[in-house]
Amino acid sequence: MDLMTKYKNIYNEVSGTNLEAEIDKIAKTTVADIINIGRWKLSSETIRLEGEANKIQHEIISGKGKLIDYREALKRWKQEGIK
Repeated sequence: MDLMTKYKNIYNEVSGTNLEAEIDKIAKTTVADIINIGRWKLSSETIRLEGEANKIQHEIISGKGKLIDYREALKRWKQEGIK
């Protein structure tokens, strides 16, 4: 195992709870925005985008994804749903 992978694994073990809390915060903020807007249209595209966001969430938890990618995925999901 190379040094970067070792440090990344240690960081993820130590901060896993913080990552999960941040993921939760991003999701709750996005849903609160949708509720405040007051409209939502379920479509095959919103379902696809939700799946994309879920995939990124799992990648983050496993140390392979980035919070910024999750945030952007939820932004795309929200924008599609509130059209």
